[in-house]
Amino acid sequence: MTLPTPAAKALIQRVIEDYARAIANKDVGLFKSVMPNLSAADEKRLQQFFKAFKSHQVVIAILDVRINNGQAVVHAVRRDKIEGRTVPETPQTFRLVQGPGGWTIDSIGQ
Repeated sequence: MTLPTPAAKALIQRVIEDYARAIANKDVGLFKSVMPNLSAADEKRLQQFFKAFKSHQVVIAILDVRINNGQAVVHAVRRDKIEGRTVPETPQTFRLVQGPGGWTIDSIGQ
């Protein structure tokens, strides 16, 4: 794995920002645009999650980005505020793939 170029890092950061914005805005379409491999069952769970809360703010701080052969691993810290209450921050690892349309999230883990 290698460090990304500034341009690649900016594109990857944009995908992560769109992911956070999709959650905050309860936007399933935007979520699917950054994570197109979302299964039908996961999409249904996502919609139920969105309905459960009136407000949800998400901030994701990227700690490290590594790229290798059209794949990227992003280590980050996620900070959520749900209905005004701060949730303990959690580490997240995003795995992204680069396709013809740009970078998308393939999987998310802790």
